[in-house]
Amino acid sequence: MSLMSMGAMAIITDSFIANVTNPYSTSQGNYNLLNNASYYNSSWLEFVNSDCSINMLNVDEDLPQFSYFLWINANEGDDRDNINLMGDGDSNANNWVLRKDRQLRLVEGIFDDYYSIKKITLNTWQFIGFTYNGSQTIMYINGKNCSSGTATGTINPSDLLIGDNCFSSRSFNGSIAQAIIYNRSLNNSEIVQLYQSGFSGLRTEDYFSMRSSSESFLRINSPSGMYYNNITYVTFAGDFGDPYLTRYNHTSDSWMVEQKVGTNPLVEDSHGSPSIYIDNLGYIHIFFGSHAGVQQYLKSDNPEDVSSFTLKNNFATTSTYPSIFQLSDDYLYVVHRTGGTTSDWEIKNSSDYGDNWDLLDTISDDTNPDYFYWNAEKGYNDYIHFAGISVNYTNGIRYNIYYFYRDNLGNYYNISGGTITLPINDSFAKSNLLVYASSQINSTNIPALAINSSNKPLIVFNTGNATSSIYKFKSARWGGSAWVISDIGAMADSKFDFCELDIRNDSYYDAYLVTNEADYGRGGSMDRWSSYDSGSTWNRNIIVLNESITGEHYNDPKKIFNSPFDNFRIVFDEYSLDFNDFTLKAFMYGDSGLINRNYSFTQSEFNSPFIRYMFNENEGYEVFDSSGNNNHGTMQNATRINDSNKVLLVESDYSLITNQFTLLEDSLDRTYLELDYDDSSSCFCPGLNSNWEINLSDNCIIDFDCDIGNGNISFVGGTIFNGTITANSLSNMPPTLTIDSNANLILG
Repeated sequence: MSLMSMGAMAIITDSFIANVTNPYSTSQGNYNLLNNASYYNSSWLEFVNSDCSINMLNVDEDLPQFSYFLWINANEGDDRDNINLMGDGDSNANNWVLRKDRQLRLVEGIFDDYYSIKKITLNTWQFIGFTYNGSQTIMYINGKNCSSGTATGTINPSDLLIGDNCFSSRSFNGSIAQAIIYNRSLNNSEIVQLYQSGFSGLRTEDYFSMRSSSESFLRINSPSGMYYNNITYVTFAGDFGDPYLTRYNHTSDSWMVEQKVGTNPLVEDSHGSPSIYIDNLGYIHIFFGSHAGVQQYLKSDNPEDVSSFTLKNNFATTSTYPSIFQLSDDYLYVVHRTGGTTSDWEIKNSSDYGDNWDLLDTISDDTNPDYFYWNAEKGYNDYIHFAGISVNYTNGIRYNIYYFYRDNLGNYYNISGGTITLPINDSFAKSNLLVYASSQINSTNIPALAINSSNKPLIVFNTGNATSSIYKFKSARWGGSAWVISDIGAMADSKFDFCELDIRNDSYYDAYLVTNEADYGRGGSMDRWSSYDSGSTWNRNIIVLNESITGEHYNDPKKIFNSPFDNFRIVFDEYSLDFNDFTLKAFMYGDSGLINRNYSFTQSEFNSPFIRYMFNENEGYEVFDSSGNNNHGTMQNATRINDSNKVLLVESDYSLITNQFTLLEDSLDRTYLELDYDDSSSCFCPGLNSNWEINLSDNCIIDFDCDIGNGNISFVGGTIFNGTITANSLSNMPPTLTIDSNANLILG
């Protein structure tokens, strides 16, 4: 399979038939602009109720398989039904239509009559299409499967029209760009690739990943993102719920490689979504993959290095909901539940950066008679704050809101300073820790928590009738003698519409709320509500993403721990009822809006000691090294071995490649070959602005360019040197710098 670029669309040439793109050349098909269809800015076609539209192509062939994709922007205000996106100009059959309720429909001809589950959005560019494999059709919106149906027969594209069928007054009303047709059924990854590589002027979404799974950020597995040393680290549940890690480099202002770092043993269980912490030495700690089972725990082998991790699994044999932080004693602390729903909650700590863990405190006794959920937040001066709820052991109703804290001497108190003897039980919590009483009539869920500089909390939560779908968000602040509860003004339809609270200063708070009234259940629009008076009053600041416009549902806002940047405040995810959908989106948001992923290849992605090879079958492909240089030639005749994740390089311009190596994929599902080399050897270019110490006993043959910028070259380990060093970029130096056998430097 090879790719070529046509316009802004990646075209799969082994099955490509035609596409409609600027400048709409007739050399690839019989394209006729009829009636009111017109060019718009030389980029797309605009239709205004045209009677007939564009013939797909002039190749007369009955196809047993077929794929058709295009970008559309449907005009608002058209109340006609069954508007044609594709139709047969001869027989009024094989129609693909847009219903007035914004559902897509395949009907007549070879198609059984069926509708898309999702709806399109009007006045917005979206990528839609369908595939036909000879027996099944699947419709897609923005790269996602939105319904499937049966079909039997063949399709002849020469009979088909884009935007109409010429038998009715139901021609498309709006704009169409990059219509593209294939003579086979594309697979899911190819469709996602087409969507992600589409015309940038049409794509309006600003996600940083499109490989997350449902609930990729879990409410109390924290943090999900953390700032450290000019890098923002984000971890999320990706393909098959596995933990993925990506980073934003604030020096280069770009996202770095998105990578899988572990394997989640849980199946269709979001409890295993990861949390991350970078300690004061720079080691990266990732907890994931446990729901009352062995806590999966990864630690990076080197500080600030994502190239290798060790799976330690020494934390706990049964664990759920890990939250990680570090106090000024340099110990790591983890708050977690020790097993299933009725297991106790505890704090464990490590004095040796995760090599060993000890029990510090058992926080709550969850067997008498109801049990708890606790959200932990690091405060000032090594305080640890807790906000939580009760859960009825019999009926599962979540109710009440509680609060307490641990001071820097290890003592526990309620908000008014009353001492607490651990573990906390049900009756003590209701008598001494109560913030908001819902009395099992109005349900609550795990609250969000923020701490001001005086170590005082503000709490945000949603509450509603446990048997209805009407929920309200509220805030709670301490008034000096009692808790003051305020209605924020935002509505939700599920106790699983979560919230996050971000403190900007002691008066200014942002609450990120999942709001909706659509009775969809979990997930909705992502709103930001702000309070400038310490939580007394609230106003909606902005709708970050509106589910009624995008047709998608969002959830699980999580703040970026320790972030100094106004533009990097939270992450959140797209929610789906389908836990096998691994094409969901993950978002980063701040004051400047959503921070989208820059899919271009940048040097910041190459920061580990390996050579990375851009891979495709039966072609020559550029070879990149760890500095981002592509001057290592190409590789030839690379073929997969038994469709596995290995390749065999039969021939290569690069002499090091002689056998089998592991394939990796980046965030665009581009495939690369990674060859680890012996980093004890001094023969490889260390990269820009790095010192290069060459050991002469390694007998290096350095026949490639290496730019070390401000770095220095030194020689150790012997006296033999034979070669020249070209210094073309040094304008004030002679063209060559020669070192003789006595290590004398000769200029010119």
